[in-house]
Formats: sequence, structure tokens, C-alpha cells
Amino acid sequence: MHSPAVFAFCCLVVVTGCGRKTEPVVPATVETPAVPGISPTATASATAAAESGADTTASTLLQLTQAVRRFGVEQQRAPTTLDDLVKAGYLSSLPPAPPGKAFVIGKNLEVTLAGR
Repeated sequence: MHSPAVFAFCCLVVVTGCGRKTEPVVPATVETPAVPGISPTATASATAAAESGADTTASTLLQLTQAVRRFGVEQQRAPTTLDDLVKAGYLSSLPPAPPGKAFVIGKNLEVTLAGR
């Protein structure tokens, strides 16, 4: 088969490779061009609000997906609609979807956004 030297070499590669530290990835900053009539503070606030909205939407999708999957496990069937989760007590109410979008239950019991 393989010699002990090959085995030792493979072990050495694995051990030395595990000690490497990677540099954290820092997102690039993007300069927002000045827009006449709009203050830089307002532009920064709008950008922060958009990023916060994206975080909120991702969090909402995760919570809805968890509720759908818990319903599926406990009820031994997938919910037909998200209203089933409210009726069964898995959610107190349905959160509003972003404008022009709707929450949809996918085949893997994952909730996603779809255009209306």
C-alpha cells in the first residue's frame, strides 16, 4: 500500500494547514456622490435605512421559514398558506411583506419573496 512516509507527509500537511489564519474580509466602502439638493446626511440615513430594511427582511424570512418547518414537523404536513401558521398559533400575526412583494412557501418549506 502506501509507505509510512506518505502517511506522515499527509498528516504534516493537514496539521500545518489548520494553523493558518485568514484575514477578515472587509467590505469596500463606496463613496456616495453628492446629489444637488440632498444633504450627505440624508443620503447616509437612506442608505442605513435600506440596509436595515434588508436585515429586517432577511430576519423575517428566517422566522417565517422556521415557523413553517416547525408546523410541518409537528402537524406532519406542510402549511398551505402562511395564514395556516396564524390559525394554528405558530405566529401571532403575519408581518407585512415589502411593497410589491409577497411571502411564498417553497418546496423545501423555505419562505421566500416573490413579486406580485
